Amino acid sequence: MPTLEEIRRIGGNAWILKLFLTRKEKRKEFKAARAVQADWTYLFLSPNGEDLTALAGHLQNGTIQPVLDHDWDFSDDTASGWEGAFNRSFSGRAKGKCIVKMDS
Repeated sequence: MPTLEEIRRIGGNAWILKLFLTRKEKRKEFKAARAVQADWTYLFLSPNGEDLTALAGHLQNGTIQPVLDHDWDFSDDTASGWEGAFNRSFSGRAKGKCIVKMDS
């Protein structure tokens, strides 16, 4: 769930969202992070070279690490193929990205 601060940063008018979103300081995920002296922010990336280069740099130096739930082979098999990845991704139970591998 994005924060009001991040919506404002990208130029969004968040006045109506105040009814639905609480300030980040009051949200449980921010309280939990603060309890262990951690900090994080919600971030919308724009599809531009500057943001993608910054993201690649963070991945290369280990500042951030992707979380992968599982990988599936692209096939017609419902459980182990792309449908399995799709179902897992939209089940609400995936703990990271669902990857579909395609052989060339």
